[in-house]
Amino acid sequence: MIQIGDKIQQKGMESLQRTLALVKATNQVADEISMELFRQLEQLENTTATIKDTKSEINKANQYIKYFAKEVYTDKIIMALIILCILAAIAIIVLKFTGGGSTSTKPYDDTIESFNRIFQ
Repeated sequence: MIQIGDKIQQKGMESLQRTLALVKATNQVADEISMELFRQLEQLENTTATIKDTKSEINKANQYIKYFAKEVYTDKIIMALIILCILAAIAIIVLKFTGGGSTSTKPYDDTIESFNRIFQ
């Protein structure tokens, strides 16, 4: 009976040793998984920080684009006004040389002639 009890006790000890080895192996796997999750969390935090920086840069770029678009529109309006002034000057010069568009220069000519008569 003692021998049977010793055999049962021996089998229980072997079973306990196998269970302890299995628990130790499971703990190692859990540690590896924990380390991998920690590494992935760090990667995720780095990616999130990069995305926030990129978003900030995109917002700054949008502000610059709006500013430069306003400048371009202002420049276009100024160029249009300059062209209108040049066209008006050309039209005035053409009308002056062709004689069109004005009634007559006789009142001025009469004034000059009267001054000439007075001073002669």
